[in-house]
Amino acid sequence: MTRPKTSRKPAAARRSPRGLRRILVALDGSAEGETILDQLKELLAPRSVVLLMHVIPTPTPSTGEQLSDLLHVEEEAEEYLEGVAERLPQARVRWIVETGDPAERILAAARDEGVDAIALTTHARSGLSSLLMGSVARDLVQKAGRPVFLVRPGVPSRAARRKILVPLAGPEGALGVLRAVQDLAKQTESTVTLFHVLPAPRVADSSTGFNPIVLRPIQLPEVAWLDPIVDLFAHHGIRAEKLVRMGEPEEWILEEARERDVDLIALPTRGREGLARLILGSVAEHVVQKADRAVLLFHRVEE
Repeated sequence: MTRPKTSRKPAAARRSPRGLRRILVALDGSAEGETILDQLKELLAPRSVVLLMHVIPTPTPSTGEQLSDLLHVEEEAEEYLEGVAERLPQARVRWIVETGDPAERILAAARDEGVDAIALTTHARSGLSSLLMGSVARDLVQKAGRPVFLVRPGVPSRAARRKILVPLAGPEGALGVLRAVQDLAKQTESTVTLFHVLPAPRVADSSTGFNPIVLRPIQLPEVAWLDPIVDLFAHHGIRAEKLVRMGEPEEWILEEARERDVDLIALPTRGREGLARLILGSVAEHVVQKADRAVLLFHRVEE
């Protein structure tokens, strides 16, 4: 189905995330770009709505021959998406083919269709090739006003073990994360691990390099602000636990994801301390590029 550009109407209000019940999947036609499909199968609720989208770059200049070629390309794209739809029998699937700037068209479609999340493979080689945390992905995460579900190409699909790792910088924004994750955790019957990384103290002598921490392990604080969040998850019928570590956030996130064999890393991209660099900086990009499992990014999660 081709949606005309004239159908664009800004959403009246930004909706709170509610799991993955209505999701837009950006595809470029490559096998790498389809990696996201296998990751979604275990996360989609029954009868979810999936909107498959392909964006064709705008041709210049628009001669009669080029317009004819464009119509042929659009027909091929629709046939491709129709075939992809058969791979998601548990969902109600529609498809969208548009011409223009990928980020602009995806963002406009997400607003018009009122989707709960946008999903894509992070660095396919054609079509949406700049999605390796480049300008397109940054625009989507910064401007979409909803979660963006990302996975590296070639990451294998996972049997449903139902575990979600949620790194948190602090209590600010935590309730927004609760709203964003709770429906997803419920529909997949997942256990949620709320994860906080404390900065490592630097007390080594500047002249000798001696660091007493090496000899005496630090007793980590309880981080009491996590406890009521765990209780809130429990109140909503979600199994939750807290986890505290000390060191580099990006390394601990990847290590705990592997050690706990989580299915998904749900990563807020706003914070003022601890994980503050997650605002589309080195931590988020490092995790997305290195993770051997899917990542769900939340930008500007509101209370």
